[in-house]
Amino acid sequence: MNFKPLSLLALAAALSGASAHAFDRGQFNDAANNLDQQLQKLSAQGSFSCPAEHKKLNSVKDLKMSLFYGYEDYEHETADALHAAAMAAVLQSPCRPNLEACGFKRVAKTANMVRLRKRVGARNVTLSIYSTSLTSSNDQNVGPLAGKQDARGAAMRAQFNSDLINNDVVFYAGHSRYGGGLGFDRPDMGRDVGNFLFRFPLRPMADALRARPSRLKVLGLFACDAVKHYRAVLEGANPYTNLILSHDDVGSDEGEQQQIGAINAILANKCNAEFKDSLISAGEPGHDVMEYIRRPE
Repeated sequence: MNFKPLSLLALAAALSGASAHAFDRGQFNDAANNLDQQLQKLSAQGSFSCPAEHKKLNSVKDLKMSLFYGYEDYEHETADALHAAAMAAVLQSPCRPNLEACGFKRVAKTANMVRLRKRVGARNVTLSIYSTSLTSSNDQNVGPLAGKQDARGAAMRAQFNSDLINNDVVFYAGHSRYGGGLGFDRPDMGRDVGNFLFRFPLRPMADALRARPSRLKVLGLFACDAVKHYRAVLEGANPYTNLILSHDDVGSDEGEQQQIGAINAILANKCNAEFKDSLISAGEPGHDVMEYIRRPE
């Protein structure tokens, strides 16, 4: 099955308001086409579903989801805003057969957030997508913009911890920082060493996971070696939440495909086998790296 390229309207909408980020049309289309590759795989799964395996998620009247892109630095550049823009655009594309990660409408937008909504069955699904870097230049963000970037990172961490209480599904995409994250902060050697040794960012995160009442039903960390770095802390703080975690390194394009696979699997009530397959990247079919750790329904 061949997917149509993204429309110029979708491209313009994704790039609008993102002038601080220097990604161009080619980079954007590469990121979007990477997601489309996964959608083609997901469409081929068919429409069979298992709602009984998702009782907790299906128990809420309206589903609230969020996807946070941490500070995704690669030497001199950052990629989180690019990935967030591509994800938002692809999720707004028309639906192909057997897909639910599509057909969203944009209902709100800020400098680093896009909020999407669609009707799935009898309920509304709201998905908020956040990015963290101020610009696509890592050199700028760690240099003259360091103070503003630190404020943005702190705001994203606070929003993430808030959504752990107030949303049903929360995903994080980005660096693990070897267990010193989650990676919402720009690189800073002194701070990074302190976070690695004492795991300061995990304390408010664990507090949020312990909070009651809480809507949280699924927490996914699409980051390298999340099982090793974070599983014990997450389960210690909240043993009732389903987890989607990696047990190996996760490539950037691979993680994007896994994320849209997880979104589709949740919205489509995918059965266990199809859910597992949804978390395997179409671009890395031999790399079964993500694990869905489910609690009793």
